[in-house]
Amino acid sequence: VYGVTPGTGKRIVWNAWVEAASVYTTNCRVRLIVDDTANFVPPPTTTPPAPNLVWISPGSFRMGDSGARFVAITRGFWMGKYEVTQGEYTAVMTNNPSAFTGNTNRPVETVSWDDAVLYLQRLNARELAAGRLPVGWAYRLPTEAEWEYACRAGTTTAYSFGDDPGKIGDYAWDAKNSEAK
Repeated sequence: VYGVTPGTGKRIVWNAWVEAASVYTTNCRVRLIVDDTANFVPPPTTTPPAPNLVWISPGSFRMGDSGARFVAITRGFWMGKYEVTQGEYTAVMTNNPSAFTGNTNRPVETVSWDDAVLYLQRLNARELAAGRLPVGWAYRLPTEAEWEYACRAGTTTAYSFGDDPGKIGDYAWDAKNSEAK
């Protein structure tokens, strides 16, 4: 798809900050992917390389609200089952940037891009040193396409649960059902 041969270890890099700066903010939530960056990752036959990871098989889907862009995910990957919690984040970074504190099991939020990169560097170093991450593997952030592909879970509707936006509150936290937290 974009002139990159699968399995070559090459990746497409898009600098969203330059090309679409008005669309992105400096804050993000962090969800991790663990990836054997040098080699093809086969479907799992054993346990995940780290706890709370799920295997996302290769496949294709129509990306975006209009579904106008066809995207092929040519390599499977391990993805965090949950967003990084405040407790997991502070165990690596020692600080908590979250606005909604009080429960370390909540997702960490308001993480800057620079802090997300630093978190990944420190997490990778810690896990490699402890022998909990195979050599050649690394935690990283999912691409936009990987994130949407995983969230869609094979569905072809506007949302993972169907096409009715009125049901969002049944499946996701929003301002109405989270007491604005």
